[in-house]
Amino acid sequence: PAYMYLAMTLSALGDNANAWGAYRKSLQIDDDFLCHLNFAISLYQGEEIVEAKEHFQKFETVFRTLGDEVQNADADILNQRRILSQSLKIPLQ
Repeated sequence: PAYMYLAMTLSALGDNANAWGAYRKSLQIDDDFLCHLNFAISLYQGEEIVEAKEHFQKFETVFRTLGDEVQNADADILNQRRILSQSLKIPLQ
């Protein structure tokens, strides 16, 4: 998760190139669904829509396999998921 946190910080600072590199490095180490969500958000904000959709769909694939308790544990994740699905025009299932 260290690379994901670095990526989130770099993204917040507007350093997309290095943020996206850190997200990719994080995903090489651990294919974490939250990293895919955060990467998709960063890509969307950087207007990289095609790749944002790819990472959002990877997030969704794993998220849908989680139990209800895990899916509903974090309201922020649910909110980000809803907003990004609407922005990318990907319906939630």
